[in-house]
Amino acid sequence: RPGQEDPTASGSGVIIDAKKGYVLTAAHVIEQAGEVVVSLEDGRKFTAKEMWTDKEGDIGLLKIAADNLPEARLGDSDALEVGDRHPLGTRARPYCSRRHDRRRSA
Repeated sequence: RPGQEDPTASGSGVIIDAKKGYVLTAAHVIEQAGEVVVSLEDGRKFTAKEMWTDKEGDIGLLKIAADNLPEARLGDSDALEVGDRHPLGTRARPYCSRRHDRRRSA
């Protein structure tokens, strides 16, 4: 309806620890969310079990319970050169959506 906020919002993230289920995203993507759903390129969806934010740095961290997650390969930023390709690939970049209908503090 006009004048009402959409109950969902979305953003992207990066799986930084596949074994522990940690997904790095932006704090503004998950702050004030009642529920965050992480959707992977392979079609799997997971509800975040825990969420942490650092609003000053705009960093958000999610924890999902999942097996066989694709994990981003983090490299040495000192070795980067102009023109280097993005090292993460698409398989390790989940899509995060939030719902405001059940608000909780993150």
